[in-house]
Amino acid sequence: MITSTLFRHGVADAGAKKQISHRLQRLAEVAPQVTRVNIVLDQVPCGGRPKHLYQCHISMRAAGRKQSDVYVSNGSIGLAVADAFDQLGSLIRHAECRA
Repeated sequence: MITSTLFRHGVADAGAKKQISHRLQRLAEVAPQVTRVNIVLDQVPCGGRPKHLYQCHISMRAAGRKQSDVYVSNGSIGLAVADAFDQLGSLIRHAECRA
């Protein structure tokens, strides 16, 4: 599985990096059909207020399937990453049920 992770706009969080690495290892174990995963963690404006949200975008491609994208925004970096990977897991399980 080919992976890439990009932290944009000064987002640098050691906990998020560790969480992403752990989740990618689990994904490789439970979904060997996944060939590529791109992750972008970014800060996005929150309704014009000075506070920002963190957005985790995961783009996944599996053998013989179209690309799937998940976008999750949250005030916590860790929750944005966790929720995005949870949604990705749901997409994979749903695709397996349909196959």
